[in-house]
This record gives sequence, C-alpha cells and structure tokens, in this order.
Amino acid sequence: MAGINDSNATTDNDEVINRIAGDTGVLADVLTDTDGIDKLQVKSSSVPVALGNLFFLEAKNGGSPDMGVNGSGTPVEFLINAESGAGALDLVVQELRFTGFDNGIQVDRFLALNSELNNGIDIEVTSQGTIFDFLPIRNTGEFESRFAFGPGGKFELIIGSGDDFITATFSPANPFVLEKDTADKICVTINDNLSQINSLQFIGFGFRNG
Repeated sequence: MAGINDSNATTDNDEVINRIAGDTGVLADVLTDTDGIDKLQVKSSSVPVALGNLFFLEAKNGGSPDMGVNGSGTPVEFLINAESGAGALDLVVQELRFTGFDNGIQVDRFLALNSELNNGIDIEVTSQGTIFDFLPIRNTGEFESRFAFGPGGKFELIIGSGDDFITATFSPANPFVLEKDTADKICVTINDNLSQINSLQFIGFGFRNG
C-alpha cells in the first residue's frame, strides 16, 4: 500500500502531498482536491520542431497536383506516400487541406459545375497500417460538413471578382503518422469528371520525425 509523507500544512482545501508510488519507493507530488481525488502534478513543456523538418506535400498523380481531371469510369488517384529508402523519416501529419478556384462556386453544387458529383471525392488515410476514410465529398458544402473537422478545422468560401476561392482544412487534435518504409499513405480519389473546374489541389502539412 502506498505510504504518505505529508510535508505540507493541511487544510480543508486542496493540499499538496508527497506520495510514494506503490512499492517503487519513488516520491511524487500529488494534489488532493476537496473531493479527495489525487492528481499528479506535472510540468509540461513543448519541444520546438526544427524549421527544416517541416513539410508541405501535394497529393500528386503522375507528378501533377491538378485534380481537375476526368475520373469518371476510371478513377484517378492522387497520393502522398510515406518516405522510403536511405534517409527516410516518419511523416507526422498535422493538417490536410483542399484549395480550389472556380468561377461562380455554389455550395449546393460542386464548385462551379452545374450539379453535385455522382460519386464524390474519396479521401483514404493509411496510418501505421490502419485505414480510415472520410465520407465522400459530392458538393462544395460537404468540404465543410465532411472534411473540415478538428480544433483547427476551417472552411472558407471567398467570392472574387474573377474566380472564387475555397479552402477546407482537416486539423485533428492528435497528429497521425505515415511511417517510413511502409505502405502508409494519403489517397485522394477523383471518381467524376472534374476537367471543367479551374483548379483543385490537396496539401498535407506536418513535420518529419526520427
């Protein structure tokens, strides 16, 4: 049973005590609140990431990040792959972002097309061998309702004098990892004909680790 060495003046309010953790003999400062619940006192700190370890990676197909392609009939995949080979590092992904330009964007259609998509854009993430999928995005509004999640999640539609602009950001509370020398990846699949839109791209942001 844990022993307690109370080195503080006790009150009816919160108190800090030194508690021996089990049979380890290790002392730790514990805060006991008014409900009698012990809470371990810790000092938190953030470790800065070297600027050179940050990455901005475009999802690409055949070297091109332009998602204005015809994926009807034959879907077109745009990939951000885990690094591999000598010098490879894990990719710690903090944000994913769509950006797009088109003339006359409507929220109930897909960008400036005349209707929403039949099949939609699929986003699939393989992280540490585990796969998770977003719901398909079939219209402009679904960039917000099906993608822009997390504490830093954001959706914006800016109406311009020429092309309009949208951005949608997925920013999870906890980053996920694309482990080096594995099949981990982010795959954005175009399943409809987007060849008439002006521009759509997908970017991953984070830092290299290890």
